[in-house]
Amino acid sequence: MSNYITKCTIIGALPGAGSSIANILSYDIAKKMSKNPGNFGKGTQDGIIAAESANNSLEGGALIPTLALGIPESAVTVMMMGAAFSSWDSTWTVLFCL
Repeated sequence: MSNYITKCTIIGALPGAGSSIANILSYDIAKKMSKNPGNFGKGTQDGIIAAESANNSLEGGALIPTLALGIPESAVTVMMMGAAFSSWDSTWTVLFCL
């Protein structure tokens, strides 16, 4: 499981790489490592868990270009930037305006 999370966090840190790339890559890795790859595509729990863990681990990596470059990677980071810019006395605003 940590193999999926590590790779998808790295994908999340790349500007322009979205969640669909991480989901597809994680699903493919899970299918290759599975004892029963024929069950994939039929609702097996391993495929669902792989795609969802990739989706969740992507958000942490998406914060890296958001904080470093000011480029939001996902809807969550766009909302975080919007909240930071709406209150100018916030400490988050200091990070974005440096």
